[in-house]
Amino acid sequence: MRNFVFAFAVFLLYSVFGMWYYSCIVKGLCKNGVMPNTSIEVEKPSLNTDIKLPAVIIDNLSDDGFIVRDANGKPLFSFPENLQINNKEGSVLISQSINEFKDSIFKYLNANQDMELLITGLRNTTENSVIGLERANEVKAILEDFGVNADKLSVNDAIREFSYLADGTFKGGINFTLKKLSNERLSEIESGIANKTLYSGFASKQFRADNTLQAYAFELKNYLDKYPNKKATIIGHTDSVGDNIANDWFGMERAKNVKRYLVSQGINEARLTALSKGEKEPIDTNGTLEGRRKNRRIEINAN
Repeated sequence: MRNFVFAFAVFLLYSVFGMWYYSCIVKGLCKNGVMPNTSIEVEKPSLNTDIKLPAVIIDNLSDDGFIVRDANGKPLFSFPENLQINNKEGSVLISQSINEFKDSIFKYLNANQDMELLITGLRNTTENSVIGLERANEVKAILEDFGVNADKLSVNDAIREFSYLADGTFKGGINFTLKKLSNERLSEIESGIANKTLYSGFASKQFRADNTLQAYAFELKNYLDKYPNKKATIIGHTDSVGDNIANDWFGMERAKNVKRYLVSQGINEARLTALSKGEKEPIDTNGTLEGRRKNRRIEINAN
């Protein structure tokens, strides 16, 4: 018994000495040789307010309306009614009450030349694999017809869970996200700006700057501001109806009209040249209405 007590006392002394040696000598935690409080504290995680949480893009799967967001999930525009899809084809119906969403996107992309719109067509798990992209491309075509530069519209698709009504329709199914252009996409768009072909309104007697030309004016101004050593040539083309002297005149008048409009939008006149090639360089047959329509065009080359 006496041996046991002696051994236990030695063990306690050894343990205390070991703790003191580790705390004071190894870790250097003692003050005047006295060990600190040895109670264990659980380290609390710091709240870092600079941490960026992943964006949550809410799907437009409700007939209560839809929202256009930026790439971080921030709402940019909201509309009271959603687009309508159906379970038979990839068409998309836009009601008159939300027709203005096209103008909102048009103006936003004009004012923010470094942005593009991603259109996501949704499909449920029972639908075929291409119908989501068909829906996205349908909306892209609608926006392009409105005057939005097709180069600033990209599409993809995604699977979501939703059910159609008894009549086969569903309000929702399209997501819109405005995001910053990558360097690769920006290079593609700049190539399109530097070599642009315009059609609408140039064959009429009364010149009218449509949305396509309005959007292009923003793009060309931004492009020429970025590349101060470049200039743009505006070339008027016609079909072959009438004699070539008259067609040269028409081509020049159309080119001058476009030049005057671009100058009115803030582009330096000294960096723009107007000329005509009349009927000399057709890109399609003049034997059909559609061919002649394609030949009546304005080409703008910046270099």
